[in-house]
Amino acid sequence: MKLIILCFLAAPLAVVGSNLIQPRSLEFETFDFKHLGSKDDFVQLQGLSTREQVAVINDYMDVFLVELNGFIAEQGMDSMKLDDVGGKFGWTIFTGEMSLTNGIVKGLNSVARGGDVTLRYENTVLKASLPIKLENVNLNYNYAVKLMNLGPHGLLNGTVKGCRVLLQVQIDLDTLLAKLDLYKLETLGDISLKFQGGILEWMVNLFVSVAIPLIKPVLNWAINTFTQGTVAGLIVKYNDVITKLLESLNNM
Repeated sequence: MKLIILCFLAAPLAVVGSNLIQPRSLEFETFDFKHLGSKDDFVQLQGLSTREQVAVINDYMDVFLVELNGFIAEQGMDSMKLDDVGGKFGWTIFTGEMSLTNGIVKGLNSVARGGDVTLRYENTVLKASLPIKLENVNLNYNYAVKLMNLGPHGLLNGTVKGCRVLLQVQIDLDTLLAKLDLYKLETLGDISLKFQGGILEWMVNLFVSVAIPLIKPVLNWAINTFTQGTVAGLIVKYNDVITKLLESLNNM
């Protein structure tokens, strides 16, 4: 089969998001922080060597993320709908069109540590750098293509591997309140697609080359919305718990 020369001509038809979206807190009102650090805990942590600090905080994060993933699944936050998208493309002398509808991304409850958590103390502020990854993200779309009087359609399945996010969080050691310093989607990862519906073999690479540029902006928006919303929601809940705990202690 001779090499297919693809010329992708059009941008996605739907309006999608970007890395600059504003964080929207997801609902974590009922999330239970089972292991809250006290001021003494942070002081003791500061007295450890760097290697010991990393080991302690890594273990804490691994346990915490297992609990978080369970909560996300229980609350039905492990999937999100994806916007419908579409675009035109050129192949040799022909022009085709692809539309992707009824999309959904799943597996958002697969948050894991993406490397060592590192700590830095600046006077009375503890700053933590938290690399995280999504390990088992997959997506589905209904696809329809028009090309050379052909109209293949069916189900599109996809997997996403290597999605990584960097978070930098600070905790005021006087008040124990936390805030987010930095959020960065470092890489969306690699997207693999599989078309169902009896399409011809020579069409597969062509359709994949058309679909991935359509899907990436929408998936980027979904991952950003989920991860930023999760972090924002957790910080709101954590600060609320700490504030109420300290108020109760002061009233004793």
